[in-house]
Amino acid sequence: MTLQFLGPESPVESLAALGGGKANQLAALSRIGCSVPRWFCIPVEGFDAALFQAREESGEVSAGLVSLPVPNNIVELIPEALVKWNLTDEFVAVRSSGLDEDGTEHSFAGQFESYLYRRGVEGIVDAIGRCWALSRRPCQCATMRRWMRRTKCAGNARVVCVRRWAL
Repeated sequence: MTLQFLGPESPVESLAALGGGKANQLAALSRIGCSVPRWFCIPVEGFDAALFQAREESGEVSAGLVSLPVPNNIVELIPEALVKWNLTDEFVAVRSSGLDEDGTEHSFAGQFESYLYRRGVEGIVDAIGRCWALSRRPCQCATMRRWMRRTKCAGNARVVCVRRWAL
């Protein structure tokens, strides 16, 4: 299966299963006519590929790692995505997200990483790698999930959303 980035026009089922709550909610707002900054999402398979590549290259992946290497097939898709969603010359926010974030019962707001004022492929790739590396660390989300008595966990921030930076 070929990795494909997700965007506002992606099927609801794909967004819910692979794009996480943030992407799903951004798309829902777009569908009802709300003004939403342009965005795209690198689905959970991107994180899985990065983690697999890191393990292949260096064995075990430390939880203290600062950045995961972003696989070439993902790096190659970024310029196309920037053009497709008209973000080529824009500053963007690169934000990590969890599959169970921004749901109807909870938000996990502020629990994941954001890198603001990124522009160009190199800056975006750097932020993606950092988001993914930090998702390997224990986070506040585990505490929140325990507090909410959630027995099923969709994992830490494994999805990355890239959206136009708007104040």
